[in-house]
Amino acid sequence: MLDKTTYVLGVDETFTLTGYGFMPNEVVIGKLQTSQDNLILIGATANAYGAFQVNPQDLDLTSLGAISAGVFTLKVTGTDGSVASAPMVFVEAAK
Repeated sequence: MLDKTTYVLGVDETFTLTGYGFMPNEVVIGKLQTSQDNLILIGATANAYGAFQVNPQDLDLTSLGAISAGVFTLKVTGTDGSVASAPMVFVEAAK
């Protein structure tokens, strides 16, 4: 399961991605599913309790500049077959 709390972030703000319900020490890959491609945002290893946390400095957000406003699915898949997903909403910057 991913934290599905709604957050509103400004352009220069960061966020931390957390998830749980994975197998202990399971490697997880998080992809943002878009119509163009599945953009990899995270790679992490769950702890002994099946939870992971990815800090802002570890997130690869460089590819998000090409994302248009809309609702997308963040899908996190583990190497042991665990899967979790959550919606991510992107809005246009104020003009």
